[in-house]
Amino acid sequence: MRHAVCGLRMELPRTSYLKPLTVNNITTIIFIIITGWFKEFLEICGTMKKSDITILVADDDPDYLFQTVFNLEKAGYKTVAVESQAEAESVIAKFKPNLAIFDLMMESDDSGFILCYKIKRKYPDVPVILATAVSHETGMSFSIDSDQEKSWIRADRYLEKGIRPEQLDQDVMKLLKL
Repeated sequence: MRHAVCGLRMELPRTSYLKPLTVNNITTIIFIIITGWFKEFLEICGTMKKSDITILVADDDPDYLFQTVFNLEKAGYKTVAVESQAEAESVIAKFKPNLAIFDLMMESDDSGFILCYKIKRKYPDVPVILATAVSHETGMSFSIDSDQEKSWIRADRYLEKGIRPEQLDQDVMKLLKL
């Protein structure tokens, strides 16, 4: 039987979420949890809590990395912090974060772009924030306002470093639809 709950379509045994709890309903719930659909169901329905969210943060500036992780954890999120593109690629290969925040320039001038491309190729549904001070340091600026820019930058949001913690939290919640 096909079920559509909060926009999630899945093939499940003939049961209903609205019926009293029966052996069939319990079996269905266990089936959803085991197959990993429960997490996706919670994300789509918007019932995930901040404490259920894990954010990957990659930045080679230890002060900025510490500050960002501190602010995210203070807001209630779990974090995985790495200091290089190579470390971030290793994490992405083994783990799907709920959201990622990448510095633009780490080992190379385009590390953030490369990480955006790699995470979107492996996990297209993971929102990505590209954070940088490149505009302040070089005078060059980027945006993701046009479709052409979005096609090669692959980030969902572009932020200048120095953003207030409350604004970062709002952007994260907006991207995760919390």
